[in-house]
Amino acid sequence: MSTTEHTGTRWAERPTTEQGWLERARDVAALLATDASTTVIKADLREPDVIFDHPETRRLIDADEPFAVLLGGILMHLEVA
Repeated sequence: MSTTEHTGTRWAERPTTEQGWLERARDVAALLATDASTTVIKADLREPDVIFDHPETRRLIDADEPFAVLLGGILMHLEVA
């Protein structure tokens, strides 16, 4: 295995994309924990019922009132099933 250095980290030790996103998500969740009007949930955008039935979503959004969901910049990243 090569120990070629790249910006101070060996290539073999670089985190995967998923590990990087999970680490960022934990950081964001920790920052948002102090704000009761914001939350982070882990869900699949292709399963909207799971998202809208989540206790945190229900806490913040009154489904009896009109609301909008904006998915700008995300839909092109979803794979067609």
